[in-house]
Amino acid sequence: MFRKLFSQKTNYYKHLDGIRAIAVISVLLCHLNISAFSGGYVGVDIFFVISGFLITRLIYKELQASNNFDFTGFYVRRFRRIVPALTVTLSVTFLFAIWLLDAVQFNDFGKFLASSALSISNIAFYKSSGYFDILSQSNPVLHTWSLSVEEQFYLGLPLTLFIFYRFFSSKKIFLGLFIALVALVSFIANYIYIYRNTQALYFLINFRIFEFCIGSLTIFLMNYRLTLHQKEVISLIGLVFIVYAIFCFTDTTPFPVHNALFPTIGTALLIWAGDAKYIGLLLKNKIIRFIGLISYSLYLVHWPIIVFWKVYKENTASGFHLSEFEKSAIFLISIILATLSYLYVEQPFRKNIPTTRKGKFKDIRKFLITLLGIAAIGWWVRIDKNFWSWRNIYPEIIRDFDLNNFHQKNWGGTDYHGGYIYKTNPHKPAIIMMGDSHSGMINEGIVQEVAKPNDINIFTASGGGAGKYISSLLLPGISRTSKDFGHKRCDDDSRAANVEAVDELKKYAKSIFVYSASYASQLNRSVDIQTHEPLGINADKTDLYKDYKKFTDALDSLRKKIKGHNLVLIGAFPGGGNFNPLKCYSRLKWFPGSAKCEVVTLIKNTPAGAKNINTVLDKYSRKHSEVYFINPFDFMCSGGKCQNLDQSGNVLYSDGAHLSKNGSRYFMKKITPKILKILDETSLLGISPPI
Repeated sequence: MFRKLFSQKTNYYKHLDGIRAIAVISVLLCHLNISAFSGGYVGVDIFFVISGFLITRLIYKELQASNNFDFTGFYVRRFRRIVPALTVTLSVTFLFAIWLLDAVQFNDFGKFLASSALSISNIAFYKSSGYFDILSQSNPVLHTWSLSVEEQFYLGLPLTLFIFYRFFSSKKIFLGLFIALVALVSFIANYIYIYRNTQALYFLINFRIFEFCIGSLTIFLMNYRLTLHQKEVISLIGLVFIVYAIFCFTDTTPFPVHNALFPTIGTALLIWAGDAKYIGLLLKNKIIRFIGLISYSLYLVHWPIIVFWKVYKENTASGFHLSEFEKSAIFLISIILATLSYLYVEQPFRKNIPTTRKGKFKDIRKFLITLLGIAAIGWWVRIDKNFWSWRNIYPEIIRDFDLNNFHQKNWGGTDYHGGYIYKTNPHKPAIIMMGDSHSGMINEGIVQEVAKPNDINIFTASGGGAGKYISSLLLPGISRTSKDFGHKRCDDDSRAANVEAVDELKKYAKSIFVYSASYASQLNRSVDIQTHEPLGINADKTDLYKDYKKFTDALDSLRKKIKGHNLVLIGAFPGGGNFNPLKCYSRLKWFPGSAKCEVVTLIKNTPAGAKNINTVLDKYSRKHSEVYFINPFDFMCSGGKCQNLDQSGNVLYSDGAHLSKNGSRYFMKKITPKILKILDETSLLGISPPI
């Protein structure tokens, strides 16, 4: 069996298998949350470079030899290389999805199953990404985004090179300059969009094409003969570049942009000089080559295994995380299944490739029909109005839910976009609000229960879905880490939000400043806006006031800015605990205990971070006469229990953490008397009200 693994053509670059092995192992260990491999996602970029090198080399050699290109032959080989293993993986994934994914996850999965079969899953994931993208970690085909990018590259490159070669220039130097120009445009586009749309940078091919081009340009390096010493030095530099990215990058590293040059240039150098005597011992030994040979199948199977095991644990109420033993078991199982896939799915389809034009077209048609069939099944799952409800405990409820947009349509911040969410006479009082989505979720309640009945202006400077700013504390001197936006956007938003809010506050003689946030989660990712050093505050671990000094210093800065106005701190909410409406009502009948639809959550089971931060905020308010603290636990909980439904049975939370529209009104109705009293007691700045 293993002899079959290593039977290759004489012109095969053996060290490429070693590079593939580094790529796929780094991705696998990164996905298993092995902390040392925090940058293992760059394995995908290594694959992009290898693909750029091999495909460009193949096309260019054929163009040189015949001044023509066999497109049908090229696509038959690509289909036979990619489709069989992908088809088997998607089919088996679909069967496991029926068993393990609840109604919400399964409906979402249908869309991405279809897009994966059609090689557009990167576009589908890009359009679905966002602040409330809570399903990605339970999506067993998430990893196919990179396959779609590669397949789009395979679709466009042959025709592009053919046209350039035949009609513009067959000289190698001009072809190289053309590829370099495409790479430069793609690379510059990364910098244009890095502060606009980082999700586009990550998922879309136009921002990734420079990585393929680096591989394409490597074919020109292969003409330069290197001495043994030069090979060792160059291959070592390439390996160091790759290792640096794998071990030093994190999920907050801006990417691709310039950071992608480390793994991509490193890969190009290894391709060029990786057959060196000593580095070659690493890249060409049989064990690592074995991993490289099965790398495509290993990439395909590993993510569904990880996801399905986590989802199974979640369904059996045993958590979503993986133990070290489970990680080791998944690693081993992935290797075994990938080996079987390579031997009995991939390899057979590499033989007996049709030689006639008719046979090639027939082959392509078969593969296209197969992919379209899988896409049709996925779309059926997506559009079925019954949501395959025969699998669920509450089929009637599921049929009435808008599974695709339940949270987005029902949380307290929906339909609010920041700025004035209620505006009346400028001589009337005003409430200025600031914070993240936990401030935004109050919008519905404060408008309906406070503003409209009492004729009060409401202005919001919030982030995270109900305003123009990113999700952040937005406090003076504090920014946050973000893999989606980068430091500049975070810094700019943090500076702008509190300035805008304070400016609006000062327009009204009678106004108060209301601040709220998801404190525990924000503090964990908050940094000093000047040094970008983490604040080092873990609300889940401590309620000691001194441990929150950097946070309370920021509150002091805000307090000085709004001098003459009262500051209202709305604390952390208890949350729904196990009560996530969609998770509760979309449970599978064979996993009845996967999520308890509890009417109440015991206070002892509410997040420690919420209780700790409320202790700190309470103490802070007692130190300053112009600061008021409102503890949501006092209004959402009693007798050691916190409510998840109101008296009429309506849900108070839309996703387990954010107040629903109903919950927002429920909470604000209870605290309205206190808000009005604070507003009435607010100090006057002595300024004239606006005309």
